[in-house]
Formats: sequence, structure tokens, C-alpha cells
Amino acid sequence: MYFYKNHFTTSMIPSLKLFHLIKSLGKHEKAYFKLFCKNRAGETSGYVRLFDAIDNQKEYDEEKIKLFFKGHSFIKRLSAVKGYLYHSILQSLCLFYSGKTLEGKISKVLEFGKALFNKGLWEQSESIILKAKQLALSNDMFPPVLEALRIEHWIISQKPNSLNTDDSTKKLYAEEKEILRKHGNICAYNNLLSQVVRLKNKFVYAREKYHNSAFRHIMQNPLLKHIDKALSFEAQVLFYKIKIAFYEINSNLKKCFEYGKGMVEIFERGMITNENRFKKYIHALYSLSSIEITLGRYAAAEETSKKIKNVPLAFPGFATEELFIFLFKLTAMNESHLYLSSGDFAKGMGIVRENEKGLKRFGEKIENQIKLAIHYNMSYLCFGNGEYRVAL
Repeated sequence: MYFYKNHFTTSMIPSLKLFHLIKSLGKHEKAYFKLFCKNRAGETSGYVRLFDAIDNQKEYDEEKIKLFFKGHSFIKRLSAVKGYLYHSILQSLCLFYSGKTLEGKISKVLEFGKALFNKGLWEQSESIILKAKQLALSNDMFPPVLEALRIEHWIISQKPNSLNTDDSTKKLYAEEKEILRKHGNICAYNNLLSQVVRLKNKFVYAREKYHNSAFRHIMQNPLLKHIDKALSFEAQVLFYKIKIAFYEINSNLKKCFEYGKGMVEIFERGMITNENRFKKYIHALYSLSSIEITLGRYAAAEETSKKIKNVPLAFPGFATEELFIFLFKLTAMNESHLYLSSGDFAKGMGIVRENEKGLKRFGEKIENQIKLAIHYNMSYLCFGNGEYRVAL
């Protein structure tokens, strides 16, 4: 955990931005940044040493930084070095994630297509752009599709001896209209979800007449009449999220369960095609399990929890160290909640043993507040099972 002073001058704000950026970096991100710096300017460059000094602080203290680097030449231009360090970190983060996310991969392929176009290699450019467009389309990523279509327009205008330019242009225009329609549909659902969440955060239960009216006005939107109004998979996920949030606010858990189950089912129809959807699927399972526990459907919650645990086996392509840490945190809290709620403390002791192994394996990579919550639940389960000494 890190802190910063409440009183600071306007000139210190950029320093705090740098401090928070550095503190937000994970172990692998920091290691990559060091490698990035070494390749560019040498490992002992001033801004790398400044990075380490700031990283070692629990709260940002510029006077200590100046004192620590007293006599070093770069301290005279500290403001410029901080600015350079900040942008260097952002550059390294972009490179670190450029090939790791689907968005990054598609963006890179589009850049390749532009480079080929600029070299006058239009057929090669078209071939690679079409691949990027298809990949984006299959994942409902419409902004890069629009970018691909824009490049296709360039290619058509430059191709020599093109006999079907008019037909091709009309076809591209029709594609653009359809993509804009689907993208606009997602934007509309996002807007509705934002409205519901904003009201939900203000008022836990929609008891007051005005707030009930505001919620119901949102839910009367034609887009929320039926799932068929959602024109893409991403829009369908948003449809279910809105419905779950609304019925949760109104304490209608049966409806929450109905729509929570529906959301899991659309993922399980073979729509988990990228890491982003994969993570959304896990959250959908967790949400469904929580609803089942609240409804007292403990056997169903147990089955849903097993699904969450078996995710790495079902989708080995997404099984990373980060995933195992994430799943451990999720299942440790979820299953503790399940057996504390059901009162099945004997089964709960099995979870205690699993959690002990998980904490031993991942302990250093888990936030302190989450570790405390896991330990608290373990103690509670031990106490419920009559193992009082272990509970202490």
C-alpha cells in the first residue's frame, strides 16, 4: 500500500502522476521497462535510477529524491527527466501489451497494411487488411473494422485498371453503414448500462418514488424489450448486464438468476473467442454463483463454482499465471461465502485446506486486503466446524 501527502503544490502534480504510474506497475511490467531502457540508453541512465528511487518510496517526497541524487548532473534538470521517464514508461507499456491483446494484434496488422499501401504494394496491403478486418468482425470489434474499410477505400482509389471501382465502392459503403449501425447499437446499450449503474451507486434500493420512476423509464427503452434488439454478441452481454443490475436493485433475485443464467449460456454457445470475452465469462459465472448462493440454491452454486475452477482445463489457451492467481482469489472468496451461507462447515474445511495451498503458492502476489479477507473466512469456517484452536 502506498500513500501521498494531502498538501501539495500545483507544480508537484506531474510528480504525483509519475509516482502513481510507477506504483501501478506489476513485476513483469517493471522488468520489461528496465529491459526497454537498457536497449535504448544504458542501464545506469539517470531516469532509470530515478524510477528505482521513486518505486522505493511509500509516499512521494521530492526533497528526499533531490537529496538522494545530490551531485548527479541530471538532478539539475529533474523536471525534464521526470517528463521523459513518464513517457518512457508509457511507451514500454504500449510495447509490452502490443502483442498480448487482440486489440493490439489487430492494430499492428492494420499498421502493416498501411505500410504496404504507402510502398505502393496495394495487393499485399489489401490481403493483410482483409485478414485484420475479418478478425475484428468475428470479435465484434467495430472501430478497427471501420479503419480497415477506410484503408480499403484508399486501395480501390489507387489500384490501376480497376474495372469494378463503382461496385466495390458501393459495397464498402454498405459495409460501413452496417458496421456503424452495430457499433451504434453497442454504444446505446453502454449508455443505458451507465445510467443504471449511476443510479444504482446512488441508491442501493429503488424505494423512493422518483428513483423507481427513473429506473423504470430506462427499462422502458425499446432496446430492452427483447434480446433480439441487440445486434451483436457484445450488445447481448450488455443487455443481460442491464437486466441483472435492474432486478438486483429491485431485490428480484429470481429475475437476476434468470438473466444471469442467460448471460452464461450465450458465452457457452462457443462465443469465447478472445481473452476479453474469456474474462467476461468468468465474471458471468461468478455473478451467477453469487445469485445462486443468495437464493439458497447451494447445489447449483457448487456446480457453478466447479465450472470456474475448471476454466483453465476448458480453455487452456488462456491459462496463464495471472489467470490462476485471479481464479484463486475469486474461488477462495466465493466458496467461503457458499459454505458459510449454507452452514456446511465440513465441506468448508476442504476449502480451508485449498486456500492454505493457494496462499502458499500465490501469497506474495495477492493484495493484503484480499489475503486478510481470505484468512478471516478461513477462521470463520474453522470456528463453525468446531476447530476453535485452528480458528485462532
